[in-house]
Amino acid sequence: MVELLALILDAALGWPAWLYARIGHPVGAFARIIAACERRWNRRGLGDGRRRMGGVATLLILLLAATLGGWLIQSALHRLMGAWAWAGIALAAWPALAQRSLFDHVLPVVKALKTGDLPTARQAVGHIVGRDTASLDEAGVARAAIESLAESFCDGVVAPLFWLVVGGLPGIWAYKAVNTADSMIGHREEPFAAFGWAAARFDDLLNLAPARLSAILLCVAGPGAGASFAAIMLFTPRPMPGGQRRRWRARWASALPGRFNMMAFAMTRHGSGATAGKRHPPRPAPRSRFMFAPASCSGWRPR
Repeated sequence: MVELLALILDAALGWPAWLYARIGHPVGAFARIIAACERRWNRRGLGDGRRRMGGVATLLILLLAATLGGWLIQSALHRLMGAWAWAGIALAAWPALAQRSLFDHVLPVVKALKTGDLPTARQAVGHIVGRDTASLDEAGVARAAIESLAESFCDGVVAPLFWLVVGGLPGIWAYKAVNTADSMIGHREEPFAAFGWAAARFDDLLNLAPARLSAILLCVAGPGAGASFAAIMLFTPRPMPGGQRRRWRARWASALPGRFNMMAFAMTRHGSGATAGKRHPPRPAPRSRFMFAPASCSGWRPR
């Protein structure tokens, strides 16, 4: 009941602009903690070992703040509201969900592509990806939108709900704290390679179960579920060139109808809209079953 009410609140209201203007967003508190720790423990001149330990300390501080804060709020709600505490818990969990935000940001891209308005589609997708979109063609715009939607579906909807079920308010807000740290500092590039290592690895750990649950949900929701879920899970290489993220985007695209379905194959071979065109180091040749990575919910196969 808690999870359903939180989903309903997010679907109906999102995180209103007037509320954000007044009080900001809870994730902003995590961002400030991360920024303060990064200034202190990721300074130039520090060795990789000290930076990595600083990243571990940052992660522990975030987990302590999120779990302790969530536990205190949840305990207070149980004392004050008794049998109705579930409603208060749902209200406190609502800001951790992002389904309405995903819908509001991706829908303009879909509408523009449907009407053939490529300039508007490029502008709309530019709001949700971190690269220049001026040179993207229709397929590139669609891939970029699918990439952002794919990653955010797990990070912003399924994983928070999963940890709400598992751990209540401490669980969902601990997950959001770690996920925020991964977004801010969990990069392989300098200056975050060492400092963000702990956040990136722990975020991967917390997403192990939710990512697989997300794949199941997508295939159930997409056309022609059945054996296609097994095809996606079994025939997508481990590891796929480009890492786990590209493997996940391919699953997402393969659940979509029509020409978007073929983008699963494009993502596995050429990268997504946000990575296409970038230079990557040479990779070993993929296994033969890599060709069947887009085995999908709609049954499409490369010929």
